[in-house]
Amino acid sequence: EIKNKRLYFVEKDDIGKLISDERREKLLLSEDFSSYTSTDIQELFDTVFTVFIEPFSSIKSLAELSRAIESVLRFIHEKSLFENYLLNKKFVTKFLEIIDSVKKGEIASENLGGETVFNIFRKMCEHENVPFVGSPLRPFQIMGLLETRNLRHERVILADVNEGILPADDINDPLIPHGLRKVLKLPTYESGLEIYKYYFNRILKTSKFVELLYVKNDQNERSRFIEELLWKGEKRNAGKHGYELKEIKFKVGIEKEDDSGIRKSDEIMEFLSSMEFSPSTIDLYMNCPYRFYLGEILKIEEEKNPEEFDNRDIGIFMHRTLEKLFKNGGFVNLLREYGIDKGLKNEILKHTDESIENEFAEIIGEKKGEKLILFEIAKKAIENYIISFADTIDEDFSIISTEMRLTGNIISDNRNIKLKGFADRIDKIGNSIVINDYKTGSNIKVPNTEKIDELDMENLSREAIKKSFCSVQLPMYVYLYNQMNPDYDFESIDARLILLREKLKKDRIKSLFKTKKNGKTDKREFIENRFVSVLRFLIGEILDRDVNFVPDRSNKHYCNYCPYKKLCK
Repeated sequence: EIKNKRLYFVEKDDIGKLISDERREKLLLSEDFSSYTSTDIQELFDTVFTVFIEPFSSIKSLAELSRAIESVLRFIHEKSLFENYLLNKKFVTKFLEIIDSVKKGEIASENLGGETVFNIFRKMCEHENVPFVGSPLRPFQIMGLLETRNLRHERVILADVNEGILPADDINDPLIPHGLRKVLKLPTYESGLEIYKYYFNRILKTSKFVELLYVKNDQNERSRFIEELLWKGEKRNAGKHGYELKEIKFKVGIEKEDDSGIRKSDEIMEFLSSMEFSPSTIDLYMNCPYRFYLGEILKIEEEKNPEEFDNRDIGIFMHRTLEKLFKNGGFVNLLREYGIDKGLKNEILKHTDESIENEFAEIIGEKKGEKLILFEIAKKAIENYIISFADTIDEDFSIISTEMRLTGNIISDNRNIKLKGFADRIDKIGNSIVINDYKTGSNIKVPNTEKIDELDMENLSREAIKKSFCSVQLPMYVYLYNQMNPDYDFESIDARLILLREKLKKDRIKSLFKTKKNGKTDKREFIENRFVSVLRFLIGEILDRDVNFVPDRSNKHYCNYCPYKKLCK
C-alpha cells in the first residue's frame, strides 16, 4: 500500500474491528488459539500496533529508524519460531550490518524527516545481497554466477535472466565519474559486463543441460545474453534459433476464507441508530454493504498526498465555480439577456473565466504540467455548459438557491429516521421546481423508471434495487424538497443530473422523470409507493441486526475503483 501511495487510517482502539466477530470466534475455536479469549485477541492487535506501527510513525532521523528496526527484530526473535528457519538468520544478520553502518554515520542523528529517512534506508537495502551457502557434498547447490568459476555442472538452472539483473543495471558512481574511472584504470560497468558475459557463456559450454528462466511482462525484458543466444542460433539455422522456449504461467488466487460479512455488534447498532442518512450513504450500502461498513462506520479514509492533487479536487473546483457564478444575480440577469442579445457571449465568458481562474488557483493551485491540461479541459466544459444553459432560460426562470441543505425524515419499523442532502442548485421555471446536481465524472446513471415499474415490491432485495435504481439521489431530493415545501406537490418537482464533461446538450442533462415509452411517469405514485418503499427497505436492512455487512463483488468496475479493495481480498 505504501508503494501505491494509498494509506488507510484507523484508530488504535478500532484495529480489532477489522476482523469480524464471527471470524474472531473461529480463531478462538481453532487449535492455535484454543487458550485465548476475545480480550487476548484484542491485546494481540494492540501489540501489533505498539511494536510494528507506532515506533515508525514519528521517525525523523536514521538513528531513530535504526532503533525502531532493532526493536522489531528483537521482538520477532523473542516471540516467534524465528530460529527454526535458517534463512531468517542470514537476512537479519544483513539487516543488522546495515543498521550498524547507519548508526555510525555522521548524519545519523540529523533531523531529515520521515520520508527522506525511509528513502535513504530503502536505497541502502536495495543493493545488498544475501549469499546462499551450499555444501559441495550435496547434489543441489544454490550459488551466484561468479561462484561457478572453475566448476562443471551436470544441470544448471539460471533464474531471473532479465535485463537489470543479469547483467545488473549500470549504477553511476556519484564520487568518481565513468570517464575518470577509465583513466585511473578502475573497474567500470563495461568491465563488469564482460565478466558476467564470460561466466554466462562458460556455463553454457561446460554444462550438459541448461535452463534459463526469465520474467516476461510489460515491466521486464529478457536479458541481452538470451537475445544474443537466439540471434546466433538463427544465423546458424537459417532463421530458426533451435532452442526450446516454454511459457510457464502460475495462476494465483487469493480469496477470503469467510465471506459471511461483519456482524452488527451492540456498539455498531448504537452508532446506526443515531445515524443521519444521505443519498451517498444509501448508495454506498446499496452497492456494497462492506464498503459502507468500512467507510461510514469505521471511518477509514484514504490519505491525501500533499504533493499531488486529488481528482476529487477537480469536482470541488467546478462545483465551487458554478456556485459563485449562479449566486451572482447580475450574472444570471446577463444570461437572461443573452436570449435577446447574442452579442453578450464575450461578456458572459469574461465573467465565467474570471471565476474559473480564481477558484482553480485557490483549490488546485498553479497551472502547470498536468494541472494546466486539466484546467483547460475544465474551463471548456464550464464554458460550454454556461452558454448552452443561457440559451434555455427566459423570463419565467429564476434560481431559488445554490448549495441548499435538504432535510427530512422517514418512518421505518416505527423508528423516525433522519435524512439529509445538498442540492447544487434549485431552479424555478414557471410553477415547477427543478433540482440540479452537477457531475464531473463519467458513466453516471439515473434511476431507470421503466425497470423500477417492474420491481416486485412484495419481494424486494438489495441486488434487485441496485439494478434498477442505480442511485437514490434524485428521488430522495424530490422527496426531501416536498417535505420542506409541501405547497409543491410531486407533480411539480423534477430533479436532474448535469454531466459537465458531456459536449452535446442532449447528453448533458439526465432527468429523473424523463418521458417513457408508455407515457409519462406518475410522479406521486413513483415517489410515495415505490421510492419510499425502497428507501424503507434499504434503511431497514442497514438497521437489521441479523443482516451482516457483506462484500458485493458483482460489479468488477465498481470494485476496481474501490478505495478499500485491498481490505476485501
